[in-house]
Amino acid sequence: MKPKKNQPNAADAAGPGRRRFLVNSGVMLLKSAPGLSIAAQAPGTAAAGPAAGLTSVTLDKGWTVRGWTVREAASSMAVPAAVPGFVQTDLVAAGKLPALYLGMNMKLAEPVAEKEWLYETRFPCDAATAAAARQELVFQGLDCYAEVFLNGRSILKADNAFLTHRVAVDGVLRAGENRLEVRFASPLKTLRARAAAYPYYNEKHRKRDLNDLRKFARKAQYQFGWDLARKLTTVGIWRPVVLEAWGALRASDLQIAQEELSTDKARLRFDCSFDAAVAMTGVTVEVTVVETGQLVRAVFDLGQGRNLVPLRVEIERPRLWWCTGLGAQDLYHFEMRALRDGKVIASAKKRSGLRTTELVQQRDATGQSFYIKLNGVPVFQKGANYVPVDMPLTQVTERRYRKMIDDALATNMNTLRIWGGGIYEEDVFYDLCDEKGIMVFHDFMFASAMPPADDAYLASVRLEIAQQILRLRNHPSLILWAGNNENESAWFQELKKTYPIQVYMDQSRIFNRIIPGLVKEHFPEIPYTRSSPSTNIDGMEPKAGWGDTHAWAVWFGKIDIEKAMGTRTIRCASEYGFVGYGPMRSLKKFLKPGERGRDHPAFRYHDAYDGIEGVIDEFLGRYYTVPADLEAYVYLSGLMQGEVTRALNELYRRCKPVCMGAMLWQLNDVWPVASWSLIDYYGEWKAANYFTRDAFAPVLVSPVLEKDKVLIHLVSDRREAVAGTLEVAVHDFTGGRTPLLTRAVGVGYDAAVVAAELSREAALAGHDPAACVLVARLTVGAAQVSRNLLYFKRPKDLALPPAEPDVTLSDVRGGILARLRCPVIAKNVFLDSGAVEGHWEDNYFDLLPGETKEVLFRPATPVKAKALEAGLTITTLNAVMGKAAAPCGGQG
Repeated sequence: MKPKKNQPNAADAAGPGRRRFLVNSGVMLLKSAPGLSIAAQAPGTAAAGPAAGLTSVTLDKGWTVRGWTVREAASSMAVPAAVPGFVQTDLVAAGKLPALYLGMNMKLAEPVAEKEWLYETRFPCDAATAAAARQELVFQGLDCYAEVFLNGRSILKADNAFLTHRVAVDGVLRAGENRLEVRFASPLKTLRARAAAYPYYNEKHRKRDLNDLRKFARKAQYQFGWDLARKLTTVGIWRPVVLEAWGALRASDLQIAQEELSTDKARLRFDCSFDAAVAMTGVTVEVTVVETGQLVRAVFDLGQGRNLVPLRVEIERPRLWWCTGLGAQDLYHFEMRALRDGKVIASAKKRSGLRTTELVQQRDATGQSFYIKLNGVPVFQKGANYVPVDMPLTQVTERRYRKMIDDALATNMNTLRIWGGGIYEEDVFYDLCDEKGIMVFHDFMFASAMPPADDAYLASVRLEIAQQILRLRNHPSLILWAGNNENESAWFQELKKTYPIQVYMDQSRIFNRIIPGLVKEHFPEIPYTRSSPSTNIDGMEPKAGWGDTHAWAVWFGKIDIEKAMGTRTIRCASEYGFVGYGPMRSLKKFLKPGERGRDHPAFRYHDAYDGIEGVIDEFLGRYYTVPADLEAYVYLSGLMQGEVTRALNELYRRCKPVCMGAMLWQLNDVWPVASWSLIDYYGEWKAANYFTRDAFAPVLVSPVLEKDKVLIHLVSDRREAVAGTLEVAVHDFTGGRTPLLTRAVGVGYDAAVVAAELSREAALAGHDPAACVLVARLTVGAAQVSRNLLYFKRPKDLALPPAEPDVTLSDVRGGILARLRCPVIAKNVFLDSGAVEGHWEDNYFDLLPGETKEVLFRPATPVKAKALEAGLTITTLNAVMGKAAAPCGGQG
């Protein structure tokens, strides 16, 4: 049944109660609920110096955490607590829990979420701070059901881990010692109580337990267990707690709105937000554009409370922000000051980039498009889905964020999709995307469940969405909001069989009216899509050819790669992938020797979900073999993952402009696990990431076998036409080479063309299809810009000769250079550095007969070539396939 449209509700997009705007000399005075502000200061957003009269102290010392119950506030156990941090990691640090990721230890931490916990600290406050006109405690993240007490007085009740709470503590804070307590209720007990009160929660849902309880929680959904992680439902103060004291005025925020943008002119509006302790007259507010030296100022009268001061500036011939591959990542710096009697009394800084982004959804003969225009230019989105980098989120350092973004860039990606089952990331993540030119396709934090729509839940969600929009809106890397991950598809494929239609109507209210209304109010420059995937058409189920698609026909549908190549109607593949293991060096970090067997419970505990081995084995049987040796099994699973991702990556690129996006599931891991990730938890590139890097090259030559023809495709993402020379030859596995064609070719911007076509018979040129490979090369001038290989048989049917590549190592600037050579083909050469940590610039590559290949190894810490040589091992598919296949249960 097609649901009826809900009647519009004017309050849906207005936030928690309509805000009143009192106009006073061009200033808007905002009235909001005591203690909470949707324009709450994010870290670094409105940092003020001493001249501005703002004192800011991060309360990260002296915390303890202990178990408590309603009946027994005191407990015999008290351990030091890290703030930011979680109870689980504090218990590990205190020796109360073992290291979480070893073996099955994480199961031992599950009872933590069934208990209540108390954080407490004592901190000094000097007389000047206590006497300031305003004192506020800022809680940037409480996970999740918490009540806060200052000097014995309750000052805050929290139930949303994604909210920043700014709490006035005037009259409660005192000079001298202060006691701060944060009491956390059990998240699981709280959620069970909420579920029991939900009118659409029945016995069928209760059997799903945690997987269904999570929809009532405003915290990271993956922590309740997902097909990328086991359960670890965290409890704790996961973002900083800051004490702020200020006098007459505080700069609360600076937002930059693009009212007009072209290559000729940018017209910007600065929304300058201030909190005034008392009404003030004659306040000069000014903003400087650092790069141009422009300064705009005006004099305003400010009312007591929140004030929004608008200023405008025009920048001639602005430098636009582009994603990587299309241009420079130009950024502007803006400085805001409030002055009275010539003295700065409040200030803030903000960095942003200027760009336009548009989601193009146009009907055509086969469906509806789905692609981004950046600054008016269509962009093919190459990238991956990004999930949280760790289970306990406070273990993620800036260095790890930087590595993830750098790895994405090195893989020729221009987009990351932040998945709705995780978190709104730390500021440093978005800063790095701004700097590196990585576009962000951003889900709001809802995933694969029908959340409730009661008044309290919706009020919390409105506040959350508004806060996050205002926090992130000035990051030019943010190019698209999505309401959720897979809620629409979950409804049509499964949940409509379980829930009444009212549940769907509630979802429509949240994702079709409330959230897009808030986006339009606070961030109208950025497009919004209701869900991923979605057609954005009322009552229409997501499907290929209409909007974005989560393309799981290979892994979940178990269709052959060759059959998947016939799917050419997908407009944007925003999820697809295949599970593979990381290298054995990673498995050895979390599994003891006795646990390294496929039948061991600890080995299986680190699977993405129960049952992945059946799918992997089925595909290995089709394409490779199922070896007895565990190291060989891990190696082949990685190749299987790599070949699936390579094939799909190239397919979606060949299908442009019908298809304009390819975002793999997933870039990274949240813990040590066999999953769809391209890069494992320890930062090791899997074969799939090396293959993806090559498939995502700016210019790609892509040969494909279609029935009795070989088609050579050229694909380019460059903004200018590419002209070069295409060379195609067939090589046998022992050194013979037969040239097939050499011709001048060209491809335009953002285009895909068939540059050559050969019959299968002509391409083989008399060679045995099991013992040869077609090699296609594109050169521009003297430079090879792309090389790709096409085999005529599946790997298990190839007549690979024994191969032992020769390797020499030498110390060079930046690392160690390996030179490899082999008289016969060496397929999928895997270089393992043993005990030496580091990164190979290439790996799992095919070495053609007689060619010399140089590969740079970048060690994590300086070492010499001799140290690497001692532990270096080389694995080839030739050797692995030469061994007998048998059921695998051995140890590694």
